[in-house]
Parts: sequence; C-alpha cells; structure tokens
Amino acid sequence: MKKIIYIIIAIYLFANSLPCQSQTKLTEEREQVWLGYFAQTRFTNKLGMWTDFHYRSTDNFVKNSSMIITHNGFSYYFNDNTRIMAGYAFAYFFAENGLPGRNEHRPWQQIWWRQNYSWFQTLQWIRLEERFRQRVQNGDAIDSYNF
Repeated sequence: MKKIIYIIIAIYLFANSLPCQSQTKLTEEREQVWLGYFAQTRFTNKLGMWTDFHYRSTDNFVKNSSMIITHNGFSYYFNDNTRIMAGYAFAYFFAENGLPGRNEHRPWQQIWWRQNYSWFQTLQWIRLEERFRQRVQNGDAIDSYNF
C-alpha cells in the first residue's frame, strides 16, 4: 500500500512540473548570504520567549548589506509539541538600486508544532506578519507607512 501511495505522489509531482518547463521568465542572478539566529527560552511550563535575528548581504555574497530583521515575541506552550507566539519585528532595508534605506514594522503571529514519528521528526511553523513599509517619495524615505 505504501508503494502505491509513493508512486501516486511521484506521478502527481512529475505531472505538475511539466507546465512549469514551458513558461518563459525573466531571471536575475544575484549572490546573497542570509545568516540567521533563532532562540527560544522557556520561563515557565506555559510561557516563554521567541527571538530570531537575520542579516542578509548581497553582491559577491558580502559586498553590500541588504537587510536586517529581528523578531521578538512571547510564546504560550500548549504542550511540548505545540505552541503559539506573537510579537513585533523590525526590519531595515539598506539603500540600493536608487532606493533609500527604509524601515518596516511587522507585528506577527505564529503557530509552531512538532510531530514525532517512529523513524523521524518534523518541525513546522506558520507565521503571519503584517507589514508596515516606510514610504519613499521623490527618492527619500518619509515618515509615512503603507500597510
């Protein structure tokens, strides 16, 4: 039975990849480095904190800074395998391609769950972020935000 399921999944994935091969796209080659740090701290059986920090650079991988973003929030543990989080993120986009450096404010919510199987484990999370992006007017960042 498992072999039949694997065969059906393989046929489905192959069949859905065929239309993608005939599409013409414009592409841009760009070297980037994304570094990230993730930390979870548990204060009590039910409460904790989530932190992640990301730095992205571009152009020959490290020539120019591209973006910095940090997420900080609180966690509520339903159990060891399921938790929800909510918090605030701040992102800064460095000036590039004629755009000035600009800020972004991102309130966020996330659900995180882990599933244990006899021979492997999965860890997944879904995050929703509301993005308030700093507007650019006449080539300058202004003190106004778009949602």
